Amino acid sequence: MALFIVEMALVLSGRDSGSAVGPSRQSTALRFRVYRV
Repeated sequence: MALFIVEMALVLSGRDSGSAVGPSRQSTALRFRVYRV
Protein backbone atom coordinates (compact mmCIF):
# COMPACT_ATOMS: atom_id res chain seq x y z
CA MET A 1 0.00 0.00 0.00
CA ALA A 2 1.13 3.53 -0.75
CA LEU A 3 0.41 6.34 1.62
CA PHE A 4 0.04 9.78 0.09
CA ILE A 5 0.39 12.80 2.35
CA VAL A 6 -0.82 16.04 0.84
CA GLU A 7 0.13 19.25 2.57
CA MET A 8 -1.30 22.50 1.28
CA ALA A 9 -0.43 25.76 2.96
CA LEU A 10 -1.82 29.14 2.00
CA VAL A 11 0.46 32.01 2.89
CA LEU A 12 -0.89 35.54 2.72
CA SER A 13 1.57 38.39 2.42
CA GLY A 14 0.11 41.42 4.15
CA ARG A 15 1.74 44.03 1.96
CA ASP A 16 -0.99 46.65 1.97
CA SER A 17 1.21 49.73 1.82
CA GLY A 18 -1.51 51.77 0.16
CA SER A 19 -0.68 50.27 -3.25
CA ALA A 20 -4.05 50.70 -4.93
CA VAL A 21 -2.44 50.42 -8.37
CA GLY A 22 -2.62 46.63 -8.43
CA PRO A 23 -4.66 43.88 -6.80
CA SER A 24 -3.44 42.63 -3.42
CA ARG A 25 -4.23 39.07 -4.46
CA GLN A 26 -0.99 38.90 -6.43
CA SER A 27 1.03 38.74 -3.22
CA THR A 28 -0.71 35.51 -2.28
CA ALA A 29 1.63 32.52 -2.32
CA LEU A 30 0.27 28.99 -2.58
CA ARG A 31 2.43 26.12 -1.38
CA PHE A 32 1.52 22.60 -2.44
CA ARG A 33 3.63 19.64 -1.40
CA VAL A 34 2.96 15.95 -1.90
CA TYR A 35 4.76 13.24 0.05
CA ARG A 36 4.81 9.58 -0.93
CA VAL A 37 5.70 7.04 1.72
